[in-house]
Amino acid sequence: MFSTFRTRRTAITGMVACLVALAFQAHAETTLERARSDGVLRVGFANEAPWGFMKADGTLTGESPEILKALAPKLGVKEVQGVLVEFGSLIPGLQANRFDVVATALYIRPDRCAQVAFTNPTVAVGMGFIVPKGNPKALHSYGDVAKAADVRLGLVAGTTDLKYAREAGVPDDRIVQLGDTASELEALRGGRIDAISGTGPTVQLLLDRTGGEFDRALPFAKTESTTGYGAFAVRKDDTDLLAALNGALAGFIGSPEHLALVKPFGVTGEEVPATGKTADHLCAGN
Repeated sequence: MFSTFRTRRTAITGMVACLVALAFQAHAETTLERARSDGVLRVGFANEAPWGFMKADGTLTGESPEILKALAPKLGVKEVQGVLVEFGSLIPGLQANRFDVVATALYIRPDRCAQVAFTNPTVAVGMGFIVPKGNPKALHSYGDVAKAADVRLGLVAGTTDLKYAREAGVPDDRIVQLGDTASELEALRGGRIDAISGTGPTVQLLLDRTGGEFDRALPFAKTESTTGYGAFAVRKDDTDLLAALNGALAGFIGSPEHLALVKPFGVTGEEVPATGKTADHLCAGN
């Protein structure tokens, strides 16, 4: 009888432990709740101007971080804190909980949508090239690079530029993948590459910084297939954070406040996404 009692007591104790564990899981703090409690939202960025980068004084800035800073009060967060990683480590770093949001205008693509959850887009951008003065090899599209057997194209590793170049027929042995925009400029100076591929705003910002050392390839062929839609990315289970970000973005993107905020980064009204370009729409490959 004592044995039976002990067995029942053990079973009851186990049931209580399970219920406590379940209750704890049910009330586990979400990323947004933790950010509100701590007052800090950690954002991953890749030091890619103008989307997310660190200024010389150590201040985090760029199109995406500045938007997030402006929206922070609406999210109930006091501070946006940057975590620098290489571009190719943005999604793995997010999944590994190194930070809470990717804030560097990461393009919404179906393959990425399988790994992370995107907000609706904050920016829609076409592409451009930085070339030596006078554009000696007459490069005005990825197709031009593909047709010229002696032309090498530089781009930041992990970016959508690689997809655009390959789709245009540029072979991999003439694509030079580099770690960041500073490396691209050095490669162009040193003659290792003949052009730098980047978004229109990135190209313009880099040209402004180099003081007329290089030229922008104009005109440049723009198509819908080479237009990227950048957004914030969060972990798939951070549904409350995703909803909060989308709610705050809905009344902000395209507003006078937004356009004034992103103007220093080369972003204009031309880069405001069309209303129908939602994350769901783009994740579906439309």
